Amino acid sequence: MNVHDIADVLNKKQPGTFITILVERTPKLLTAHKKKAVRKVSKFQGMLCLYSRRAPVKNAVEKGTRLPPELPKGIKEAFYIGRTRFYFGENGEFYFPIPVEGNFPQVTWTLDGKEVSKSEIETYLQACEKTRLPDKAKLAEKGQAPFVYIKAENVREIR
Repeated sequence: MNVHDIADVLNKKQPGTFITILVERTPKLLTAHKKKAVRKVSKFQGMLCLYSRRAPVKNAVEKGTRLPPELPKGIKEAFYIGRTRFYFGENGEFYFPIPVEGNFPQVTWTLDGKEVSKSEIETYLQACEKTRLPDKAKLAEKGQAPFVYIKAENVREIR
């Protein structure tokens, strides 16, 4: 999807709504395995709101225990299409930022178009592909909330 497709879907939803996002992308692979046809399909839940309005973040800012959120590293600017916020990266790519909710993402891996287990392709992956989102409670203690920004072109579906 592109930013306009994403905005068309999300601008029809009420702020605070929970959404399901399907993302498909090529994972970051070790140099020796760059030519492998590995794909990662993730399905997860997010909440349609600004990161700064998530309770742990908002409360910590109000208490003075943390500074207001800034744009993530590598992001040049934030902009809106209707009520939907997007990022424009220093790399020229567009991103959709979303606070993550619910359980850990459901992930499916494919190799050469066939579904495989993560253990079958794990040796091809860079370390950053092997991490999980931090624990929600531990983030809240620091005045943070689970959050990702997704390259807009990798979004396949939003419900």
